[in-house]
Amino acid sequence: MRGDAAVPTLFNGNFDAVFNPQGGNRTIFSNAIPGWSFHNGETSASVTTNNLVDVNQLSASDAPALHAELDRIGVDRTKPNYALKLESGKSITHNRFVVPESGTLRFNLHVPNPSGGQLKVSIKGTESTTEEWQDLTPIELTRAANPDTLINPLDPNSLARPNAVGYYDYNVVGYSDPYTNKLAYAEQGFETFHLKIPDNLRDKPALLQFKVEGGSEVYLDDVFFNSVHLKLGNPTFARPSEDTHRENYLIEKPQYSLSYNDATKGPNWVSWQLNKSWLGTIGQGDLKLKDRNKYPPVGFPPPILDSGSGMTLTSPDSSYPPGYFVDYPWSVDPTLPDTWVKTQGPDYRRNQRNFERGHMTAAAERSRTYKDIYSTFLTTNLLPQHEDNNGGMWAQLEDYGRNQLVKDNNRELYIIAGGFDYSPAVPPGHSDLREINNKISTNTQGRVILDSNGTLTPNPKTIGIPNYTWKIIVPLEPGQGIADVTANTQVIAVITPNRRSRETPAPNYRLPDSPSYPNGFLPNGVTNWKNWQQWRVNVDYLEALTGYDFLSNLPEEIQEVIETDSSSPLV
Repeated sequence: MRGDAAVPTLFNGNFDAVFNPQGGNRTIFSNAIPGWSFHNGETSASVTTNNLVDVNQLSASDAPALHAELDRIGVDRTKPNYALKLESGKSITHNRFVVPESGTLRFNLHVPNPSGGQLKVSIKGTESTTEEWQDLTPIELTRAANPDTLINPLDPNSLARPNAVGYYDYNVVGYSDPYTNKLAYAEQGFETFHLKIPDNLRDKPALLQFKVEGGSEVYLDDVFFNSVHLKLGNPTFARPSEDTHRENYLIEKPQYSLSYNDATKGPNWVSWQLNKSWLGTIGQGDLKLKDRNKYPPVGFPPPILDSGSGMTLTSPDSSYPPGYFVDYPWSVDPTLPDTWVKTQGPDYRRNQRNFERGHMTAAAERSRTYKDIYSTFLTTNLLPQHEDNNGGMWAQLEDYGRNQLVKDNNRELYIIAGGFDYSPAVPPGHSDLREINNKISTNTQGRVILDSNGTLTPNPKTIGIPNYTWKIIVPLEPGQGIADVTANTQVIAVITPNRRSRETPAPNYRLPDSPSYPNGFLPNGVTNWKNWQQWRVNVDYLEALTGYDFLSNLPEEIQEVIETDSSSPLV
């Protein structure tokens, strides 16, 4: 039985702290679910160990979609994995616990036949007998809109897909997200949901309750206060405080977690898990409408909109009008604080230095549902990357991890990536600009627009460009955790120059100096600029450059070994 950490953030949040829950001896003495059974307010609990189901033993007739999905992603069926089966009208409450000082509430849901209703989640402080239950955002037990659904049945081009990451609603003057708390992957597997906890309950004792209302039946699992994407650590101790952590602001999503820097308008780092369950068949081409005349797609929010009455409506985050065919579906991240300046897709174009909107969490690594792949097109998940970096060694490393490690060898990867060095100093061969500049002009209507013949002008949002990008990959077996990481665990660490490629070898090339590495790294130089393996370094070197504490959840004695390795054999 394992939780989300060495000391679980919620005892028995994965319902595995019980042996043979339907066994005769257990039901004779107690059918209580450890950690969950004693505060339901019932004389005789309606949810007991009889509601625990080993999902790995469900047959194809019991749960056909889940059975097929577990086979597809290569789950080891010999190991038990219990989930709680909750039917309509049933509820379960966790015994009193202390709410962690940080960390989103996350849980996994499988809903085999969504038929409406809600999963109600509530929390209640227990320091005083007068405290009331506080309802969190409910999970709607209905499907998120199919991206191919027609908003207008009479218009074959009015697809619903533009709204999969939410949109700017000009009627209510704010961002709307009608999809995050609806079901997508939950019909075939276990989908992760995140809910925000009231700040006034942090570090205080509380109760937590789940209740199903309506006609749906759900399987609940992995209830914890820690994102799975931060299993190996939070390298900058990021926190979701706009007052104290403006340059280290924690954002936790079901698809990835990140530390956002409002000064550079981009992530310090993005961290995510990758295994077969995240991979599907949706590609970036599926997000595009083939006919340029159909843009903007119905529902996709333009930064500037001309209303029917002739008024110009402007979202608070617009700099330039979009070119929909090239900017869609990049969108503002609505989870950033309302008062912060946010970036839009057009902010990165016409920069005249060949910088692209470079995904940190790749779209191809979140390809199982439209909701997942669209989440990678939020601008908090990008750094400006030179096209030779983004499409060269960076893309090669993505392919190696996704195809060879995950698809071919069924590994579960824990990945973290980011940028380094926004200083005014310009290493040889790098761009002379450390912030995004755009070529702009003023059109006949007096509006500032992006224009290839315009004047190169600093973007007003001061979007930083890193001189280098880096990535760390820790491959594990599916289901493994911190206790399974040993001194022999393979670690891949790279740092790549964010500049154009050199056509000739660079035998004297050096990466930046650091206190621990005064002569830089790559003592043998570079003979093939586009080969990601030639940019391998060790984690210790990346820590010296960035000041971050990577893999901080691992024991120190393990860190000391694997963080100094830069040449472990590759799978």
